[in-house]
Amino acid sequence: MTDRSRDPASLYVDGMVPRGDPRSAVWNLIRGPWRFAAVHALVTLGVFGHLAAGPLLVPDLAACCGADPAMLERLLRCAAGTCLLAQPSPGCYTLTSDGRVLVPGVPGSMHPAVLATGQEAGWQALTGLAGTARTGQAAFTAQQGHGFYEYLAAHPADAQIFAEFMTSRSADVAAVIAGLDFTDTTVVADIGGGHGTILAAILAAHPHLHGILFDRSHVLAGAHSQFAAGVAERTELAAGDYLDGPLPPAGTYLLANILHNHNDADARVILGNIRAATPSGPRIVLADILLPSHPAAHIGCDLDVRMMALGTGRERTRAAYLALLGDVGFTSTEIIGTPYGLSIIDARPTVGESGS
Repeated sequence: MTDRSRDPASLYVDGMVPRGDPRSAVWNLIRGPWRFAAVHALVTLGVFGHLAAGPLLVPDLAACCGADPAMLERLLRCAAGTCLLAQPSPGCYTLTSDGRVLVPGVPGSMHPAVLATGQEAGWQALTGLAGTARTGQAAFTAQQGHGFYEYLAAHPADAQIFAEFMTSRSADVAAVIAGLDFTDTTVVADIGGGHGTILAAILAAHPHLHGILFDRSHVLAGAHSQFAAGVAERTELAAGDYLDGPLPPAGTYLLANILHNHNDADARVILGNIRAATPSGPRIVLADILLPSHPAAHIGCDLDVRMMALGTGRERTRAAYLALLGDVGFTSTEIIGTPYGLSIIDARPTVGESGS
């Protein structure tokens, strides 16, 4: 009798699609949410933290997590297929080098990113994109009855997860921004700066600067731990809404991951509020993703879909950002690419428009 199950790896990709089958790309898309859901569940259960010290047998790991061993092993098996976990012996799991980036608290940890991306309300909004495309209304608003940031204000646990994600994203670009030349500035205002990761890095690198962290009051409540001795006394926390204004006067304004949350009209309002706060002509430092000029595999194109689901924001091309700045009298002096997708646009008032 012929054994047709012999060596399936030589015939099929991941045990399923025949090699060369054009459907494999679509199957990978379909399987993506399943695999992410398994990893999100393991992160929520604390699996990656428990495995940080070394391999554990499934029953011992389940006891640490308060999980059913049989159910947990099904999730572990799936995550092992993503190369985040390995099985050194039957019934035993350990972290791979890739999996170690999901240990909470380690430098560069992706733990907050997975938790935030898998939050139920935001995840559910992605199922409503067809409706958004038809009506123009964000799926999140259609499903929840209010906007994403209003939701976070009313759900402190989710807001904390999101804030930790934003802090982790800020850490990737903080050193680059802190390396800019601030010699002609004495006050830097971080608008919508969250817990102040970037502002703290700037103040630490430039002892002559005074910093203002401007955000909603419930966000600022978690900011104090970012500012060490020597920095905290040069930092002012200011509560407010950058759309409503007024904004505190400063020589330089930082907008990191802010304008992409808003449509063009609101983006102009934010930039206009900055201009009104310092009529003599402030400097603006933007940090946002720049879309490629043509469709391509790019983090900005993917994130733009999430923005479409959550609200009225959008990712933009370089030309679109420069146009927004030009509308309120600013010209870019430098654009700097950074790792992990963000670019920095350094802008100053257009010649002849200072003080207008």
